[in-house]
Amino acid sequence: MPVHKELTVTIVSDCPSSITIDSDCTVTDPQASGTWGWLRSKMKANPTSTNWDGYVVTETVSLNSSTTCHDTNDLDYGETAAGMCNGTTSFTIGQESEDADNCSGTAAQNRFYDDQLTFHANPILKEFRPPCKVVCNQVYKCGGTNIGSFTITRTLSNTGSTSAGTLHTSVSIEKS
Repeated sequence: MPVHKELTVTIVSDCPSSITIDSDCTVTDPQASGTWGWLRSKMKANPTSTNWDGYVVTETVSLNSSTTCHDTNDLDYGETAAGMCNGTTSFTIGQESEDADNCSGTAAQNRFYDDQLTFHANPILKEFRPPCKVVCNQVYKCGGTNIGSFTITRTLSNTGSTSAGTLHTSVSIEKS
């Protein structure tokens, strides 16, 4: 008499189905002059029931139309809003990142770190300009498939003054 056995097959995708924000950490530098802003996001590959370590995720970043910093009127030293929202980077899931001041870069399963840094030796927001925002669209892909879309908002504001030699552009960065 033939014996019948059940076979259960679990199909694993070639890529995570989504990327979400696990946590954010603002890197601080009280000695910074010129222009300074840094946000480190710890990103999570889903579903976490699968080990995605070693898989590669790419990002593209582009300018969002809700940007309020205008290149000629607001920005100085050759900086442009589009330049702050330009880039393509690859991340290996599960790979550590160098620690940054108060923000860890310790390797963790199904996690990777994505840093958003705005730095310039000089204050890039022109003196006497009101605070303004540079808004970027960010898309993560794996195997050509979109697995996460986010908005990165940099709010630029000045403190100090040129005449006192203390003008500094502070950059607050948020990712949602």
